[in-house]
Amino acid sequence: RADYGIFAYALSMITVLTTIVTFGLDRGLARFVTMYEERGDLGRMWGVLALQVITILGLGAAAAVVAIGAQGMVAGTLVDDPRLARLLAVMVVLAPVQALDNAAATVFACFGRSKAIFVRRYVLNPVLRLTLVIAILLLGGDVFALGAGHVVVGLIGLAVYGGLLTRTFRQRGLLGTGTT
Repeated sequence: RADYGIFAYALSMITVLTTIVTFGLDRGLARFVTMYEERGDLGRMWGVLALQVITILGLGAAAAVVAIGAQGMVAGTLVDDPRLARLLAVMVVLAPVQALDNAAATVFACFGRSKAIFVRRYVLNPVLRLTLVIAILLLGGDVFALGAGHVVVGLIGLAVYGGLLTRTFRQRGLLGTGTT
């Protein structure tokens, strides 16, 4: 029960951190990507996407440095359980991964690719998480393995979105080759 409690607490902190690392730029992403793509102003469209990605990666890296560097302070002052600070240091990478995942879903929504969003979010993600939990149960893993596994599942999902986004950009003629 204690392990579940610290995992749930860490996951809730990562969810809040996911919102913070977007720096509020996610609210305008759909509007500007759609508007610039319609106008054929691909430079600005790519600029908006680059700004979002750079912001997420920069703030995510800063959060990781703080979470890893401040483990002792967090364990000694904010929470009683030092395992929570270690778990946060493992799972902090999940915040920018989830923020990038959300940004990719927004871009898919802009281009009318709801099937890609559905398959990634409601088929692939649950299957990967179920596989993770079964593997941890069979191998006798602990809460840290579960946290690291969530990060790996997020990275796999992000890689899938990356491949699908590349294909979508090519099909729309946004990468220089493909059909329009």
